[in-house]
Amino acid sequence: MPEIIDYSRQINIPGLSQTKLESSNALIFGNNILAEFIAIGMQSCGTNVTLIGSGSPNNSCIFSKNDDVFAISQMLESLFINRVHVFGFYKENMRLLLQGVNYIFNVSEEDFHQTIELGKKLGVPVAFIITNKNGLDVWINPEQAPEPDEISKDVGTALIAAGIAVHLFIKHICPDIEYAVPEDHIHYEAFMNEHSSINKVMSISMVGAGGIGGALSFALAQYTNNLDIYDGDRGEAHNRNRNPWLINNELKVDSLKYWLEMVYPDLICNAHNIYINDRNFLKQKKCNVIVGGPDNWKARKIMYQGAMDKGIPYVNGGCSISGGCAYVSYGRGGPACLNCRKPELDEIINGDENNSCSRLSLPSILPSNWITAGMMSHCVYDVINRGKDCFAGTMLFDTQDPKLFSRHDDIRCDCVTA
Repeated sequence: MPEIIDYSRQINIPGLSQTKLESSNALIFGNNILAEFIAIGMQSCGTNVTLIGSGSPNNSCIFSKNDDVFAISQMLESLFINRVHVFGFYKENMRLLLQGVNYIFNVSEEDFHQTIELGKKLGVPVAFIITNKNGLDVWINPEQAPEPDEISKDVGTALIAAGIAVHLFIKHICPDIEYAVPEDHIHYEAFMNEHSSINKVMSISMVGAGGIGGALSFALAQYTNNLDIYDGDRGEAHNRNRNPWLINNELKVDSLKYWLEMVYPDLICNAHNIYINDRNFLKQKKCNVIVGGPDNWKARKIMYQGAMDKGIPYVNGGCSISGGCAYVSYGRGGPACLNCRKPELDEIINGDENNSCSRLSLPSILPSNWITAGMMSHCVYDVINRGKDCFAGTMLFDTQDPKLFSRHDDIRCDCVTA
């Protein structure tokens, strides 16, 4: 197991008392992949986590060997040095033990009424995250328990659920942060209802192993047994607040390869420690989809041109502290090319040069990174199943929009080259 290196982001942000996060606590009800990723996301931000077993295991966790809170706790201890409290089930007399909780998240199909009552007694907000085959709904402080639905096993959906949970939690703990929060409901719609099963493809190539790529890689591994990852950078301790799988001073691609092949034993992960250029990217390499969102327009054009040369789709995305986007480009007759998308992408990602991670003035950019990764994975899912008939618009996440999610209309073009 790699050595755990703590990072100092909690105390290096001017104007924010980050000890609020270090002394705060998120309570999570659930035994599934949603609980697993929300717990990882919270601990990535330096927040303490309390886990309560709730609901039937559905064999969905990918890091924890068993679908139970004790296995999830052991996994967290392998990634972080933060404190985790674990209870196998909820009992009424536990209320005094939970006095330090700041927010409650229920991601199971059980204990709904108890969760509502517990939130009222502790005086803290409660969010129910209900997934289905076509996305998820988040109900905040409902008077009545929402109707349970099928708990998704999809990694992309879990990433979005975790991103939303961290977004809600940070806004509650640090109310001065310019995050919009809906009063009672968040809805996210994917494309999963149109296909009954996951179709796997021969190979996927992904560029970037940072905040987006690190999370995205675990979702992409659902769709292929052969994943190529390109990135020439090394992990640094402060990167772990959005990519906790990085090992300090190790190559990013090697860190991800370590975790991916441990989680997915049948996966062949090819780690390429290079910055891509038009001479070294995809030469003699066959793949079905190119995916990535590096913060470099030249690299995006190389990826797009490589996809067009091979006649395959390119799934692009990117984020800033204010949000993120994801979409497919697929050449003539398909979703629009990169040049036709560029003004939209510039507005979302590059509109404010102070939005870069290095200038970040938030406790974590994890919500934008992980939600963008989840949206990109759903674009990959859709294009694998529907080809050029896939959704041709743009999926958007906006921290300033109370709805958080929206879509731009379909954009198609007849362009052939970048």
